[in-house]
Amino acid sequence: MDQYRKLWDKALGGGLPIIFNCMNNFYGMGGQPFGETMGVQFIARIGAGVNPEQMHSERVNGYDPLPVIDAFRRKRQILEEGRGPVLLDTITYRISGHSPSDASSYRSKEEVELWQHADSIQAFHRKMVEIGAVSGDVLDSAKRQSTRPFSNMFRLAYRLEPARAWGPAPTGRLGHVSNRKVEKFERPGSRVLAGPLAKSQGAKADQGQSAHGHAGRQNPLPKMKMYTCATASSRL
Repeated sequence: MDQYRKLWDKALGGGLPIIFNCMNNFYGMGGQPFGETMGVQFIARIGAGVNPEQMHSERVNGYDPLPVIDAFRRKRQILEEGRGPVLLDTITYRISGHSPSDASSYRSKEEVELWQHADSIQAFHRKMVEIGAVSGDVLDSAKRQSTRPFSNMFRLAYRLEPARAWGPAPTGRLGHVSNRKVEKFERPGSRVLAGPLAKSQGAKADQGQSAHGHAGRQNPLPKMKMYTCATASSRL
């Protein structure tokens, strides 16, 4: 495809400066991306049909951060030399189903367990400790800090006690749910956006029932009127 070279202004530096990073987890919505669905066994091969350089395509072990970092460093150099674009086929695995209704009936339990045993987070944890790069206690502490907000999010999303009053979000913390308008930010990193999302969140309730039902009884609320996990995360 000569448009990657000939249709670009030379002042732009050459080829298309993009890395197409395909996170290949081996499954689509209901099957694998080869055979019954797409017929593509190796995504990296797609580059062979694009240009003579085959998009500098490469398969990368996405279960190890170090090969991924190395690949991006090398491919970035290609872009800086004006020889893009680049295609990466980053191999990983989808442990859970595609959606809450996906029972993963199209794969065996043994297959999932094998990939769980090779879990990249645990494997990299062991590697870092073995080479003495960091202590296990430090990594365990980092894990607790990273999981705590999610635990709080779920508790807030599913709690049964009445909701507290909805107020303006602190500047710089809750970027997409504030009900205030800010014309100018005083310090870098602060961001408060007001819009339809903020207004819709303010109308939601923590409880699954309305406070004013018929004859004093509480009525069930539609799901769109209740807080979700996404809403809860924004209120932490």
